[in-house]
Amino acid sequence: MNLFQKYDPDEYSPLILAYIGDAVFDLYFRMKVISSEKFQTRFAHKKVVSIVNGKRQASFLKKMLPLLTEQELDIVRRARNKKITSHPKGVAMADYRHATSLEALLGYYFLLKDEENLKRLFQMMETILVQDET
Repeated sequence: MNLFQKYDPDEYSPLILAYIGDAVFDLYFRMKVISSEKFQTRFAHKKVVSIVNGKRQASFLKKMLPLLTEQELDIVRRARNKKITSHPKGVAMADYRHATSLEALLGYYFLLKDEENLKRLFQMMETILVQDET
């Protein structure tokens, strides 16, 4: 596998897309935090954990839904409706499904190497973060 090549995301299940998208989401916000503020590692970690969690991801997706394309909504629906047998204790199942759906969408665009749409989605999330902090 070559990390830098383009892949067909339709060849992967929504849960695999979410698995990849989770890593993309985490890395994006880690880089955002360390590049925007001069934190010590433990403080940077606390800031990232406040963003990178199922409840926050679910909140992002719910606020982003009206802005998504039909294709994106289809990816989200497929991931949300996928049978999930377990979830973390601290996250309600509904929130976990929404978080998984957002991660699947990010994984989809990452495999396509669609930087434009990844940037658009992350910009939406950053706008939501700013709105939530005010």
